[in-house]
Amino acid sequence: MGNKYKLIKERWIHEFIPKINHDNPYCELFCGSAVMFFNIEAPFAFLNDINKELQNFWKVIRDRYDEFQERIKYYWPGMVVDVKDEIDSAVQFYISNLLSNFITKPMKLDKTIEFWKKKLDSVRLWIDCRPFDEEMKYLMKLYTKNDENRPMSIRFYEDPPYFGSEDVYKSYRKDQNIEKIPKFDHELLAELNHKADQEGHFILLSYNDCPEIRELYTGWYMKSYEYNPNGKNAGRANDRNELIISNFPLQRQGYKKLTFFQNNGGKKNE
Repeated sequence: MGNKYKLIKERWIHEFIPKINHDNPYCELFCGSAVMFFNIEAPFAFLNDINKELQNFWKVIRDRYDEFQERIKYYWPGMVVDVKDEIDSAVQFYISNLLSNFITKPMKLDKTIEFWKKKLDSVRLWIDCRPFDEEMKYLMKLYTKNDENRPMSIRFYEDPPYFGSEDVYKSYRKDQNIEKIPKFDHELLAELNHKADQEGHFILLSYNDCPEIRELYTGWYMKSYEYNPNGKNAGRANDRNELIISNFPLQRQGYKKLTFFQNNGGKKNE
């Protein structure tokens, strides 16, 4: 999940995403808990992640919800499921993550599987399991500005592995039996994002604030804020800086004004 939940709860960054419709769908490139998706209005969306067990879980909740509910009645956190099919895999994934930060409740809503089901059913949704570069190239090929009377573009939200913390995501490929996991390619992501920018797509990223990432997105709009992963009342020794980056000015889309993060549009390389 990274710090997406804090970014939404404390900074309301989902308000920076422009209107989403069938010509301008939403794509969460590293969806994880998909907490951003569950807190925006998106009639058409793509949820992508390289974690096969995670994406299977979302598909089962959407497509085989009743079977999942029937089977999970016999399990509780800590149990090991004899995985025989996709539903067993989803049950195992859920109970294994129930006590972790992954299973996070959407803001102001109860942490219920029923909510996820309703949200997934309300959206024209593709759940993909591709490397980020394959997903971006695929979507940019589908959505191009080839018709001036019907401009089409994608609203990308990206919460990639943070620079210098890539090892946290090694478990994403255990199910693929890959012993040596290549280091996450931040340069490739930046290259594709700059190409998407040139083609008119909207991009919003959340990253750790460091010189290497700022250099990759020179000329883009940036906002940095300080947070403590252990909570607001924890000591300042663990304070970190989170960076919000976009190729468009950081302007709220007419939502409620907050005191934490004023709508001043950000500044380039602030």
